[in-house]
Amino acid sequence: MAEIQQMHYSAEFNRLIGEYKTKLESQNPGVSIDLLAKKVVTAAFKEYLLLCYSEKVRSERFAPWEPLTDRQGAELAAIEKHHWLPEHVRAMSNDDLLLALNNEIQSFQLSGPALEACSGWLNNHGLNAYIRHLQSPSKSNELDD
Repeated sequence: MAEIQQMHYSAEFNRLIGEYKTKLESQNPGVSIDLLAKKVVTAAFKEYLLLCYSEKVRSERFAPWEPLTDRQGAELAAIEKHHWLPEHVRAMSNDDLLLALNNEIQSFQLSGPALEACSGWLNNHGLNAYIRHLQSPSKSNELDD
């Protein structure tokens, strides 16, 4: 029987940081990575959030005969919400998929381990508002103390 492979959150977030660091450095030759760091973390976080949301949908809609993989959970949510054809959704960029699922992503909360994997990066780059948004009201008040 097929199983859903749980994401290794720290490894995934670090992979995304590396990808966006390489991408933004190549697009901005001669610019210090220190100046690009906040953009790197922001870009990586958006994609990470989509992957974590997709993982949540995949676990809720698990079918042992054909488990959903990677971003297929998010694609399924967009298909169901908008009644789009699968090939249309598969062709969408991650930014477009995030936009199509804006309401769902806005109300989505990262699990403790998923948030822990990225919170240090977000805190270190002044992106604490991202963490507050993803926490329940009681947790976000604790961050202000």
